[in-house]
Order: sequence, then structure tokens, then C-alpha cells
Amino acid sequence: MLKKPIIDGNNITVVFGPDNENYRETAEYNILFLKNMLNWSRDKLNHQGYFFFNDLLDALGMPRLFPEGQSMGWLATEVIQEFKCDIHRSVFPNETILVFFTDGNILAKI
Repeated sequence: MLKKPIIDGNNITVVFGPDNENYRETAEYNILFLKNMLNWSRDKLNHQGYFFFNDLLDALGMPRLFPEGQSMGWLATEVIQEFKCDIHRSVFPNETILVFFTDGNILAKI
């Protein structure tokens, strides 16, 4: 089980699973929750023009486990229709893998 986010360039991978307070036993509920939080995050990104990765972790109920989360994120230079993320089922039971495609370090750009 992946406990700490994996950073690969501008991509960040995290796992949503039973250790999260928002997790439920029903996979459909978890996917719906994740999609709703991604839509909310997209709307906030569009409204304020930027969105830090730590803000996303907060929305998903995940701990802030790495310092880059406060500098990495997304910029909205135009209206974003879909949040940059892939959702995959894990090989481990009851886990969902989220791969986020950030715009890198946005701190100096806002």
C-alpha cells in the first residue's frame, strides 16, 4: 500500500483507501466521492485561477505528507473543463490510485 505520494516530474500519485475518513466499502460510492471532489476542485481552480496540491489533499481528506504540495498545483489561464487526473483501481483490494498531472511549481507564477 502506498502511504506517501510519489512525485514523478509534475505528476503525483496517491492512493485513496480504507485509511481515509471519506472511504466507504462501496467502490461506486468512492469513485463518485472522488469525482465530486475533483469537480469541486476544478471549480475552485477556475474561480481563483490557481489551486495547490495541498488544497486537493485537504478536499480528499488526505494528509499533507510532502512539502512540494504547497508549491505544486494547477493554473487556470482559461476555463478548465476537466481536472487533470487519472483514476485507476489498485491491485490491492479496496484502494483507488489517483494520478494527478500538475502544472509543476506554480508558486512563482501567481
